[in-house]
Amino acid sequence: MGETPIIVVSDVASNTFTNVITLSDTFEGGTLPQFAQYSAANQAVIALSPDGGAVGGTPPVNYLIDLSSGKMTSFNGYNNGAFHAGSVNGLAVDPNTGVAATTTELNAQVEFYDLKKKMGIVAVQLPCTGGTDQLLSGTSITNDPVNKLFLVTEPDYCDTNQGAVVVYDENGNFIEAIPGFNVPKDVALSVAPRINPNKRMGWLFGGPNGVSQLQQFFIERERFYCGGGLSIRYG
Repeated sequence: MGETPIIVVSDVASNTFTNVITLSDTFEGGTLPQFAQYSAANQAVIALSPDGGAVGGTPPVNYLIDLSSGKMTSFNGYNNGAFHAGSVNGLAVDPNTGVAATTTELNAQVEFYDLKKKMGIVAVQLPCTGGTDQLLSGTSITNDPVNKLFLVTEPDYCDTNQGAVVVYDENGNFIEAIPGFNVPKDVALSVAPRINPNKRMGWLFGGPNGVSQLQQFFIERERFYCGGGLSIRYG
């Protein structure tokens, strides 16, 4: 607090800084900003709740920052549920298509946006949840730009006291869920899945023996049903 945030733009391959963008103090009063990059448009993407994620609060805001000029535009996000969206827990962006996905803290929803059009695509409930299931909300997200998927980390899947990676396509359609993880419920400690899109496999911290164990998983394997959501067995 008390410091104006900046974005440092660098070319990692050449080990050079290309730009430093000073952001407005708008970001200072919100919750922890979630950050991603829309490479095809040369933009940074920031999603946050400007009122700190208050119950019944204002909508989350999605910011687009041009990495050359520093010009910033924004549009409001979905604010569904009896308690509204609350804090933005996670953000990922397909760097080619400009489709973004966020998770929000009070309503256990995943929201999908078209950054080109600066508008929403759809907001969906995580499996086995309703709009007030705060404790079942998702946290971090990873985008698979090859297969056009988003992988959402849910610390308590279907109220089973075990975590899962929940997979959606870029239109917000539920594809599958991969249960059997022990991931942190603290958003700040939730590490997004790391994936190999070409082999449709990934890794997540939070195996059966604890959050420090790296657990491998595979996408699209034997399926079964959990509550109201289609699910799969991992491993």
